[in-house]
Amino acid sequence: MESSPLQRQQEGMEVIPSEIQQTGMEAVLPSVPISQDAIIHNRRDLGKRFRRWSFISVALLVVITLAVVLPTTIRRKHSRPSPSPTSSVPTPSSLPLPDSGIYDNTGIAALGSEDGTGGFHLFYQHQSGQIRFATYRSGGWFKDNPSNIVTKDARNGTALAGIGYVENSTHYMHILFVDVKSNLQETIYDNITNIWSPGSLGGRWPVPKVRRIALGGCYTPLWGQPDGSPETLAPSMGIQYGSTNYAIQQLCWRPPSGWVLCWVRGDFNPTAGATCTYSSNRGSISNIWLQNVRGNGLQQVWYEHDPNNPDNNTAFEVWNGVTYTDMKFGSAIGVVSYERLYHYVYIQNTADTVIEVDIMGEARETRVRNTTGIDRGLPDTWIASIVEPLGSADKDIHLFFQTQNGKITQFVRGIEHSVWVNRGFVPL
Repeated sequence: MESSPLQRQQEGMEVIPSEIQQTGMEAVLPSVPISQDAIIHNRRDLGKRFRRWSFISVALLVVITLAVVLPTTIRRKHSRPSPSPTSSVPTPSSLPLPDSGIYDNTGIAALGSEDGTGGFHLFYQHQSGQIRFATYRSGGWFKDNPSNIVTKDARNGTALAGIGYVENSTHYMHILFVDVKSNLQETIYDNITNIWSPGSLGGRWPVPKVRRIALGGCYTPLWGQPDGSPETLAPSMGIQYGSTNYAIQQLCWRPPSGWVLCWVRGDFNPTAGATCTYSSNRGSISNIWLQNVRGNGLQQVWYEHDPNNPDNNTAFEVWNGVTYTDMKFGSAIGVVSYERLYHYVYIQNTADTVIEVDIMGEARETRVRNTTGIDRGLPDTWIASIVEPLGSADKDIHLFFQTQNGKITQFVRGIEHSVWVNRGFVPL
């Protein structure tokens, strides 16, 4: 007997759709029994797969995040922070820096080596904040190195000034600067010990916490009276600096007392340059060059030291023979003197050009003879100048200021009014 479509379906045999229609039956699919253990196993398997894909997704997300964020963080970490233009007193960077390069708007000072070779030293602030120097001799530069570090305690952007002299066959150099605590400081070198040592200014003379202050200094040898009689006064030094936001004062070296206050004036710009030269006619007289706040002009001050009466300001005299008014407010000042009667003063005018003011005369008899534009400097650049010392083949004036960021430019001319020559950047 032939089996029915239902029987064939239940027995696992093929059922033709037409047969299902003929019998009026609904198709019945075979059911497969599933145990409870199988259900639990499948759920566990799905859980494992879900956790596995979740872990992979999270790992991928972490990798992508690190790939994007880490390079930016590394670049930020190793980039040197620029000093904030609004910061009143920048602080030295603690990050490692290259061994070359200067701190922009660095103070500049030049001192003769006084060793008979005709060389001199140029002092500046390295971008690490250290005060260093390079040596110029026989027409070439000897690049600075770690042994030429003067101090590590200077405020970034400090002004610099130098005082050099020879006493009892010993060559001394004093470098004046502002330290990180905004105190006037000095460090001293001599060619016997060949080391730099802290001077006696200590922390007794604070300065304003501003970006720029006046700072200058000079030595007065007091080598004899004009009539040839022996000089009874001892050699001295003077430091002029911006002591407040409104005044400039001078300290005088008075052994055995040390540095004492000589005078305070409120009619000169404490943020401009300050420099001085001594009179070759009478060593007790200093010619001090400042900026007059009333007319913003170059001003000469005639001052005679009186170590027997340090509080006596009667020898202080403002000399109006020098009047040059096209001087930028806050301009630096450099000066060299030659053969008693000639002074060459270097300032920056209102167009940022560094100019030479040719001044003739001594003490109360000085007058402006001529002015010469040299080159455009960076706004508010500091200026240093020096006549190449004894031992040189030629008597040249060397002038230094910044013409672009990160560089100090050297200009040279012969002492007898020859043309200025740009010697390029000093290799610092």
